[in-house]
Amino acid sequence: MNARDRVKAQLRASQTELRRLEQADAARRLAKAREDKGFAEAERALAKANIALASARARGEDASKLETGLKKAQTAYDSALKRLGADVSVHYRCDKCRDIGFDKDGEPCDCVKAQFIDMLKAECGARNIPAFTFADDRSLQMDCSQSDTLVKLYDVMKRFCDKFDDSRIKFILLCGQAGTGKSSLAYATANELISRGHSVCCMSAFDFNNALLKYHTSRLVDRASVMEPLTDSDFLVIDDLGSETVLRNVTLEYLYNIVESRVNHGKRTMITTNLSLEELMARYGERTVSRMTNKSYSLTRELSGEDLRLLRFEGAPKC
Repeated sequence: MNARDRVKAQLRASQTELRRLEQADAARRLAKAREDKGFAEAERALAKANIALASARARGEDASKLETGLKKAQTAYDSALKRLGADVSVHYRCDKCRDIGFDKDGEPCDCVKAQFIDMLKAECGARNIPAFTFADDRSLQMDCSQSDTLVKLYDVMKRFCDKFDDSRIKFILLCGQAGTGKSSLAYATANELISRGHSVCCMSAFDFNNALLKYHTSRLVDRASVMEPLTDSDFLVIDDLGSETVLRNVTLEYLYNIVESRVNHGKRTMITTNLSLEELMARYGERTVSRMTNKSYSLTRELSGEDLRLLRFEGAPKC
């Protein structure tokens, strides 16, 4: 079970309990009202009228008199409730899903969407992703040579998010100089996808390498829990690949296995690196890099230009 399914199960369980408590409270209020003889009689009369009408309709008989009788029984029932000042209805918090929390397709209802996203972030460890979004992009306002390239890339990634499940793109590789905007674009994409309910794993190359080492040195029974975020998350981001230490029998072997597994299972992956394609090839090998850059499913871009962290953008507050 992946992170998204685990969160759905947790949310469904909590919603089921809330719904049960409300229904139990309504049942207690109904039991209290039934202590009144007049109400109890009105309730029985209403039930009897409903049964008689349903039976007549099932037999194809004229039910006009029974319909009138049902209306009278309903009026008497409502009057008895009003006299008691009682409310025996189940008060669902959401009329749309009746507090089930999910729609007919099994997706979170609007009433729990924010809670679902927050739980998903916690489950994925995505609360630590820098809070950069597509709306924070200032490429057009910056006086930099890569401005046009970034604008186009942001547009591509927005469309990628819109068509995420059906996108032909399975692998995104952003290469180039430090500070050219690669990481910000990766964070914006990750935050956008998790806001749409997709499971996201986002980590630095250093943390990724440590996860591989932990997997390599763990007991067999513990390995699945270490590898699951890397192989099963809907979207994996590895930021600044190439800055980590290459560990013997760990980094190269497991990196290839993860890339291979994710591509074969249709999982989307995004990697940023300050290395060129040639440097990546020399460091990780042709087999791995060719999987990353396969033109049938990959988007590969090399960025060059100024370090955006050292530039001011139009409209920024003056120091």
